[in-house]
Amino acid sequence: MAKDSCVLLSNSLDRAQVLARLQAAFGDKVTEVQGESATWTRITVSRRKLFAMAQVTFVPLTEQQVIDVQKRLKHVYSAVEPEIPHLHVKLMAKIASSRMAIEVQAPKGLRGLEDVVFVVSSVLDAVIFWEGNKMLDKMGSLIMDFAGKSGIGDLDVMVDAALDARAVNDSAEAFARKKRSEALLKAKNVPVNPHLPLIEDAVAVTVRSAEAVTQRALALMLVAVKGEGLEDAIVQRVMADYGIAPFLTPKETAFIQNPEPDQQSRVNFCWRYEGLATLLWALGYQAELAFPDKICDVAGMVTLIRERESYVNLLAGAQARSVEELLDQADLIYRLDWAVVDARLKRLPTPGDMEAGVVYERHYALNWLIGFQDQEWDDVRTDT
Repeated sequence: MAKDSCVLLSNSLDRAQVLARLQAAFGDKVTEVQGESATWTRITVSRRKLFAMAQVTFVPLTEQQVIDVQKRLKHVYSAVEPEIPHLHVKLMAKIASSRMAIEVQAPKGLRGLEDVVFVVSSVLDAVIFWEGNKMLDKMGSLIMDFAGKSGIGDLDVMVDAALDARAVNDSAEAFARKKRSEALLKAKNVPVNPHLPLIEDAVAVTVRSAEAVTQRALALMLVAVKGEGLEDAIVQRVMADYGIAPFLTPKETAFIQNPEPDQQSRVNFCWRYEGLATLLWALGYQAELAFPDKICDVAGMVTLIRERESYVNLLAGAQARSVEELLDQADLIYRLDWAVVDARLKRLPTPGDMEAGVVYERHYALNWLIGFQDQEWDDVRTDT
């Protein structure tokens, strides 16, 4: 952002009140209004600045632009080490709960025009992204810069009560989760990228149902045993016994129906055992997800499923993990996978003696479990 502009972020959508307050404060100096009172798209206020006239213009951003500004600020501030942690939480809540953003343009600079900006920010109870490097409160005091420094001790979060509580709690939850993950990485001598953003909060995700996870686990078991080399006749019998065919994705169906898949396909699907291990943990059949420095217990998992004898029995014995547990592991594997990818790009040994394949498959399965970007199994992304 240029140093002759800033952005106001607010939960309020009351444009009419903004216009009314500007007209009350500056009268005929409000020289340009485009649109109706409640839906204006541009307001300009002219002021004398030293020996010349200067203008400050307010332009509401589009819905997508609001989202883009929120994403940028969330990304930056999720990596900040704040002087005042509870203030950081409230700032993240103000950003997350914003429904309107107004760009403030001042071709001759904002110096000397601050009072105009603060009239609008006060009306909207807005926070101000000031000159591209800090957040101010509605009166212009420093909430927090990009280094985590603050000039105030607290911040009012005056939005809808339910949204307020949710935003504050979720921001605190996500920030604490990130810090726990980073502490574990440091304990394992795994590099930490502090600039990786927070992942979603508990209220922002829709986790897969126990039924969906059980079905997916059986599908992964089937393609993995075929990838490992189990005879096709036995694969077909297992699929029939457990009723797995409807649970397969298009790619899995093509693999199962191929009597002679190539070796690379076999290897790729054999790695799905690691996804299976993650799903069995999510169903409560495994006590923990160990640090990913060794492959899973293939024989133990297959035996467990065989002993349940059917999809119905496997589902009946499930004790699904909480969304918080899923998010804890999703956040951790996201940061571990970044370290693995970074080491590979730099041609360095994998940190923490991690198995790169285990990390990838676990990341893939966990992103599916938390409904990352609403993607179905064949299309899951593991961005780092």
